[in-house]
Amino acid sequence: APLVIAFDALSYVISFFLLKSVKTDAAPATEQSRKSAWAVIREGAEFVAKEPTLRALTLSSIFATAGASMFAAVQLLFFLRTLSFEPANIGLIMSVAGIASVAGALLCGFLTKRLGPGWAIIISTGLPGLGYLATAATPANGLALPLVLAFQAIVGLCGPIYAINEVTLRQTLSSDALLPTISSFRSFIAGSAGPVGAILGGVLAERLGLRAVLEIASITFMAAMIPLFYLARRSQEAVEVS
Repeated sequence: APLVIAFDALSYVISFFLLKSVKTDAAPATEQSRKSAWAVIREGAEFVAKEPTLRALTLSSIFATAGASMFAAVQLLFFLRTLSFEPANIGLIMSVAGIASVAGALLCGFLTKRLGPGWAIIISTGLPGLGYLATAATPANGLALPLVLAFQAIVGLCGPIYAINEVTLRQTLSSDALLPTISSFRSFIAGSAGPVGAILGGVLAERLGLRAVLEIASITFMAAMIPLFYLARRSQEAVEVS
């Protein structure tokens, strides 16, 4: 385990130097860039509150981030203690989700054209929620590993489909000047929901058990679909999919 953690830390160091090597031309200071972080977030909040589609996406991200963080907080313990997975099995589970995300990125354009961005976002939110819930219900027997692999593949597959369509809608509905403020507000809200979900997951796990917390986290994640049904009517008008 220490060696694996060391390699993980080394990857961040390498990433730092690679990013540092990217040459960029410094843009001249603008009025927007001189604003404080709180002023930018407040401006983004005001715009999102007035725009129904962005409001739906933001509300959805709160539930999804809280649920996913709650799930992640106890997932590893569930795999080790309840399902008795070996470290190699857990590594395989994580890698399957990553490989599936590549497939999701490749399929995104086709699915969006067939379904529209609204339904693509709704489905790519609902299926991972079901995958989380199915993982929570996985029995501790010989079928556990293949079942969890399948469920995690669904989660990984849907991630890029949601992200690509969500960002596209956000960019389409925002002007170039307002996009940074809207993105800042969205990141602030979703980022705040993550720690809350993780802490709540740990606290509830001590009282209710690991499996019960995973079930609560899954339901919380699936609640993200409720605000998104608005997109099924509006997103097709908001963005033209070529």
